[in-house]
Amino acid sequence: MMSRFAITAALLVAVTAIVLLMRMPGAGRVDDTRIVLFCGAAMRPPIDEIIGAFQRRTGHRVQTHYGASNLLLSQLKLAPDVPDVFLPGDTYYIEEARREGLIGDSKHIALFVPAIMVQADNPHGIETLADLTRSQLRVGLGDERATAIGRIVPELLERHGLSADALVPNVVFTAATAPELAGGVSLGHLDAVIVWREVALRLDNAEVVTIPPEKNVTAPLVAGLVDHDGVKPAAREFVEFLASPVAAGIFEAHHYEVPGDQSEK
Repeated sequence: MMSRFAITAALLVAVTAIVLLMRMPGAGRVDDTRIVLFCGAAMRPPIDEIIGAFQRRTGHRVQTHYGASNLLLSQLKLAPDVPDVFLPGDTYYIEEARREGLIGDSKHIALFVPAIMVQADNPHGIETLADLTRSQLRVGLGDERATAIGRIVPELLERHGLSADALVPNVVFTAATAPELAGGVSLGHLDAVIVWREVALRLDNAEVVTIPPEKNVTAPLVAGLVDHDGVKPAAREFVEFLASPVAAGIFEAHHYEVPGDQSEK
């Protein structure tokens, strides 16, 4: 099994290669109708659908690079002239980019909600986060240095009177993205993971155990315009579309919560 460091390093090499390729001659930012989006991997299904609707409506092209949020942030810092829009898995990364002077205007478009994902019929009777500390369970967590779901786990456990150390004996897999975690349960390799509810609901052979809202740590999804020598009008149009009722309807169809004023009536 790859270590956390090896996984993170491999992904960083991959995303850095993408950046360098995009900066080669002929790959520059010369097309004002082409929008480059850096997006958290867990959002791919709704974002792909939203992009399709946007492209059909406007004729603009959206080139999307999906990945772990922290690695996308590193990529953005490395080459801030490449992306036009940054959409990570938590507003934390938007604020980090804003502190670096990389992000201008932004829009709150949806919400990620953590949950416990277990195998179909919940054979181990897992009902709470505390149950994940029981012996002989195979548990998966997100890498807190790479992905949003991993970053919030320590705070989530603290709200339940647990420490991250309490789970360590059972953690057999650390993932760089939420879809990897969910796949581990769906394929039967893991008994339980802490993952976004929206990701867990996509897969078969699994169930979702909800976390009480008063003890949960949700992650706002915010699309930020990358501020480099002015913002492309097409990029601004795309961010507005991400916050539109049309996009909200797509997010809701994929089980996401959206801000109240965006939902279609």
